[in-house]
Amino acid sequence: MSSQQNQRLIKVLFKLDCCPYENKWEIWNSLHPFEVVARKDYTSSTPNELETDTVYLDGNANYMLRIYDRNGDGLQNGYYKVIEGNTTLAQGSGNFGRTVEHSLQPEVMIPGGNEANSSTSKLNLQTTTATLLLIFICALLYFIGYTMMKTRQKGIGVKAARRDAIIDDLSNRPPEHYDIPTLIKVRPIH
Repeated sequence: MSSQQNQRLIKVLFKLDCCPYENKWEIWNSLHPFEVVARKDYTSSTPNELETDTVYLDGNANYMLRIYDRNGDGLQNGYYKVIEGNTTLAQGSGNFGRTVEHSLQPEVMIPGGNEANSSTSKLNLQTTTATLLLIFICALLYFIGYTMMKTRQKGIGVKAARRDAIIDDLSNRPPEHYDIPTLIKVRPIH
C-alpha cells in the first residue's frame, strides 16, 4: 500500500440471509483481475447478522467488487452495501444469481450537485447491457424485415431472376402456360 494520505477507506456492510455459508465477496484491482486485494467468506457466520468490514485500498488504483452466492439465489432477506465516506459505491439485495460485480469508483461529482443522489444516478451495468442487447436485436430484426420487404417490392430475388430470364429468352414476353416460380409447363384444362 502507499502512504496513509493516498489510501481509500471502504466499508463493506453485508446483511446475511438464512444461508451465510453460500456468500462471499472479493475486491480486486481492475487492471489485475486475478490479484485479489481483499476478500471475505461468510462460511462460519451467523445467519441474518449484519457484518461490517473495513478495507484500505490504494487511492491510485481502480477496483472492482464481486459478490458470490454458491446456490445461485442471491441474498434472500439480506443485502450488501459498500460505502466510502458518505458515498455509496455499490449496493444490492434479492436474487442476483451466482455473482454480481460492481465498480468501486466514486461518482464524478458535478459542482453544486447533490451527493445524496449520486448513487441513484449511477447506471447499473447489467441493466444497461441487457437494454443495449435488446435494442440491438430489435434493430437487427427491423433491418431484416425492412430489407425483405424492399426486395420483394422491387422484384429482387430468385423468383424475379427466373421471371427475367424467361422474359429475355422469349423476346420480352412471358410464356402463356408457365408457372414462373417453378418453371414448369402447365397445360390448361379444357
